[in-house]
Amino acid sequence: MFVISNIATLVNKLVLEPIPRTHRPIGININAAVVPKTVLSQRRFNFTKANWQAFLDEQDDLIEDLEPSPMNYEKVIELVHMAARNKSLEVAKHLLSQI
Repeated sequence: MFVISNIATLVNKLVLEPIPRTHRPIGININAAVVPKTVLSQRRFNFTKANWQAFLDEQDDLIEDLEPSPMNYEKVIELVHMAARNKSLEVAKHLLSQI
């Protein structure tokens, strides 16, 4: 066997054309065990700049009229996302005003 069995599936051996008056060289292709995927850039947030009190106040205002039941779970998640978007816009406007 050319390589140990742990990596045998990752390695290809090639016998190349002979070099004049010498031997035939051997080429080795070693494939990566993990192939990286191309990932689109993701939005990042600086949570230290967030106005957490304003976010909590907005969130409380949005969900205060909802009945606390499992049936309203999806609605609560939607309202939390809405509060986050509203506050992130305010943070963006604040940051742009400082430029």
